[in-house]
Amino acid sequence: MWARLTTIPKRLTTIPKRHPFVFSIILTGVKTGAADYLVQTRIEKKDAFDYRRNAAFWLFGAWFLGGTQYLAQVKLLQYWFPAAGPFLARSFREKLRDRAGQRAVMWQCVCNLVVWDPFVYFPLFWLTKIKVQGGSARDAFEAYKRNIKSDMIMLYKIGGPFTVFNFTMSPYWLRVPMTAAYSFFFTALVSVRRGNER
Repeated sequence: MWARLTTIPKRLTTIPKRHPFVFSIILTGVKTGAADYLVQTRIEKKDAFDYRRNAAFWLFGAWFLGGTQYLAQVKLLQYWFPAAGPFLARSFREKLRDRAGQRAVMWQCVCNLVVWDPFVYFPLFWLTKIKVQGGSARDAFEAYKRNIKSDMIMLYKIGGPFTVFNFTMSPYWLRVPMTAAYSFFFTALVSVRRGNER
């Protein structure tokens, strides 16, 4: 009986490694909705909580940040750049000598920051947000076009250095949870800047 009880915490702590896809979906859904909740209740101090806006953040967090992002940042980039896998398993000192691994991780960062974020992340963020709030796909596209320059500047200032650190230091199974931890603050910033836009 005692042996069973002592193994429960260890089993719980290994969930992210054993079930990274499901863990990513749950973590990012909760994180994204919670970030918007804090912004609405603590920063904007709204008289009436906007449930539709919050639902957009929850939904976007779960399906995109948890599910789609896991498939792209882990599975797809791992397939395209196989030299990154051994690189991530090495010590920091060994990473400094692994030129092929460094190139692979650099290309993973470029794919994420130059292709994924501007052409997948932000368009789908605006589509999810505007559709949940009752707008059309055209409204979402207009919001995307109107905001993409300032959104990308904001992302590169904060997300660029973090992406390089995360992609260089985190094993694949930890990549999305680390992104979720950082993006709690980024989501709060997006919520402050874009939450009320339609």
